[in-house]
Amino acid sequence: ERSGLKSATISKHYLVLNSIFKLAYKNELIKKNPMEKVDKPSIKQEESQFYNANEIRELLQLLDQESNTQQVLIVKLALMTGMRRGEILGLQWQDIDFEKNKIHVRHSLSYTKTNGYLLKEPKTKNSIRSLDPPIKLLEELKAHIHQKKKDKMQSEELWEGGQYNFVFS
Repeated sequence: ERSGLKSATISKHYLVLNSIFKLAYKNELIKKNPMEKVDKPSIKQEESQFYNANEIRELLQLLDQESNTQQVLIVKLALMTGMRRGEILGLQWQDIDFEKNKIHVRHSLSYTKTNGYLLKEPKTKNSIRSLDPPIKLLEELKAHIHQKKKDKMQSEELWEGGQYNFVFS
């Protein structure tokens, strides 16, 4: 597009302008709606891009060299489970069932300027689900949670974990 704007943005602009001019016409501020003869722009769906198997393998090899295990686990969870960012950040210790090798997606953590951080239900009803991640990933999560619990016990009253036991905090 010549304007550099995405088709969804152009469509939103069209809708806003059309509603403004409709209201102005209705309130007899203008004699004619200039948007009346403008065709509604179509929204072009952009093609999604995915990592191929080689790129994922290379990324996992690079992640294994990274020292920040928390960030590594966040990326691995996204890659290997398809969990959304808010679902990963809303993950709590009790959401991981190591005996049954399951991760239960029950919450999503989001942030708004007005309310700050909010723990809520995921995006849709179907987003509440149980996942079967690779055993190796669960072992890494178990080690991470064990370390978090150790850190919590060592810091005693200095621990500021709040009311939730987030896996990633």
